[in-house]
Amino acid sequence: MAGLPIASGTLEETLEQAFDAVARMPASVPGGAAAGKPGAADVAVRAHAIDAKTQIERDRNAIAAEQAKLATQSLAERARLGMEAERLETEKASLGLRAAEAVARQAEGLG
Repeated sequence: MAGLPIASGTLEETLEQAFDAVARMPASVPGGAAAGKPGAADVAVRAHAIDAKTQIERDRNAIAAEQAKLATQSLAERARLGMEAERLETEKASLGLRAAEAVARQAEGLG
C-alpha cells in the first residue's frame, strides 16, 4: 500500500478522517443510474459515516454526564465530611466545657 499516509492520532480521529475523505469522493454512477445521483453504496457509506459520528457524540456526552455525576458526588461527599468535622469540633468543645465544669466542682469541694 505504497503512497497511503499512515494515520496518527486516535482511532476516532482516523475514522473521522476516513469518512470525511469518502464523503468528499465524487459519487460513482453505476451503468443504469442517472448521472449526478449517488449510488446506493455511496449513500450507505455516507449514512455509516453519519452514524459513526453520531455514536462518537453520544459517547462523548455519556462521558461528560458521568464526569458531571462524579463531580457532584465528590462535592456532596466533601460537604458531608465538612459537616461531620464541624460536628466533631462542637462535640470536642462541649466535652472540654464539661471537663472544666467537673474540675471546678471538684475544686469547690476541696476548698
